[in-house]
Amino acid sequence: MRNFLLLPIVLFISTIAQAQMVNGRDTLYGNEWINYSQTYFKIPIAEDGIYRLNSAVLQAAGIPLSNLAANRLRLYLRGREIPIYTTTESTFGASDYVEFYGQKNRSEMDVHTYEKGYEQLLNPEYSNFNDTAVYYLTWQNAPSTTRYKTQANDLTNAPAAEPWFWHTEKKVFNEKSIKTDLSQGVYAPEFQHGEGFGSVFTKDFTTTLTPQYVASGQKSELSVRWSGNNSNHTTDVILNAAPLSSYTYSYNTLQ
Repeated sequence: MRNFLLLPIVLFISTIAQAQMVNGRDTLYGNEWINYSQTYFKIPIAEDGIYRLNSAVLQAAGIPLSNLAANRLRLYLRGREIPIYTTTESTFGASDYVEFYGQKNRSEMDVHTYEKGYEQLLNPEYSNFNDTAVYYLTWQNAPSTTRYKTQANDLTNAPAAEPWFWHTEKKVFNEKSIKTDLSQGVYAPEFQHGEGFGSVFTKDFTTTLTPQYVASGQKSELSVRWSGNNSNHTTDVILNAAPLSSYTYSYNTLQ
């Protein structure tokens, strides 16, 4: 099978939050989803991956497994129920567990601290505050329908292999917190256009991508996201010694 590498190489280069969040016409405070008659158990996640909570861990946390059917369990992240897998639909045994795919915190909440959201945020892949997302495990009387289901690995009469597939490779730089210096070390209290985490300021920036497989005859895409300091800039984007584009802008305008 031939593989095709699609490049958004998403490069995040760097050359007073409000209490409420505005979602369309709605103003939210983040606690609208909470049912205060229920008990919630906090699960901090700081790295992307598959996580397993076995019956011993759940019982040690105080979850009443002896009179709780597994299909009543629910997992929430930022007010939305997240799919989970349970080894049983009924009462947990000693070998049963809950499994789910967890992701660390990125910019899902940070976006609300900018006047124009993602349009102004430098690095959507890295939070300005904390990389730990908090998942909440609880249960209700009614069974949940948000579940991963077991799928048999039946390869009988499988379709022909695809000649190539799309793949996105990202390089994320977060060495420096970029803030807009208004004047001699004076910074605005709210997040400004192009602020966030990126690389250190530099005149020339080079990074290397080493795709293992590239399918011929297909077009790839390159996406670069950067911001500059409080000066006038001309930035040239060059790939394999070939100029791709040139941008002229002022101050820390996000590109």
